[in-house]
Amino acid sequence: MAGLKSQEKAIETQMTRITKGMITTTKKVHRATTREEVHSLRSLVRAFAWYVADLTGQMRQHGIEPPAPPPRVDEYNRTGV
Repeated sequence: MAGLKSQEKAIETQMTRITKGMITTTKKVHRATTREEVHSLRSLVRAFAWYVADLTGQMRQHGIEPPAPPPRVDEYNRTGV
């Protein structure tokens, strides 16, 4: 009986170690995925902003006043936040 309890304890310890390792790995993957997503979205927004700036410049060159930016964009332009 004592041998069986010892084996159960060893298995429980090993399972706990494996579970903690899996949780740690999952958290690392999640953080890396989140960083990649944020980087990708920032890159997309930056590229789109340059594109809109080019279009706005072309409109003004042809005497067309572009529409005012949405409130959120205007806020960012004024405050940087």
